[in-house]
Amino acid sequence: MKKLITRLVQFWIALLVGITNLLGLSAQEAIPLRLHTTKIPTVKNFSVENTSTKVPLNEANAIYCFSISGVLTFNSSDGYFKAVLHTTSGHEYLVYREVGVLNSINTPIVLNDVCYETASLNQEKPTFLEIEATQCTFQR
Repeated sequence: MKKLITRLVQFWIALLVGITNLLGLSAQEAIPLRLHTTKIPTVKNFSVENTSTKVPLNEANAIYCFSISGVLTFNSSDGYFKAVLHTTSGHEYLVYREVGVLNSINTPIVLNDVCYETASLNQEKPTFLEIEATQCTFQR
């Protein structure tokens, strides 16, 4: 099993290198050296419930990954939660989305560094995190 995983990783690296060569990119441009999740210290603990809010992210540096952590609780099966990262380039990236119908009501869901479309960013500069919460509570 370990040998198979090693071969798959080697295959994907070779494929990535081949694609970057076709696009005229160097490996340094295609594979960032900082592949860790950026922790933005300006985001304090907050709670949202049945609202849409924008959390400012005063990060001047480009980031390669963005995630959120917290506790999400649905009050109804009609509940809906979505977190979207907005950047200075005008892009919007889905960080996390969940619906109440797929979860138990009033049972906390612990989110630990979740990142859907933000697992791999290409040097984006974040401006704010938009959180939409309907019939649910999210606490960071």
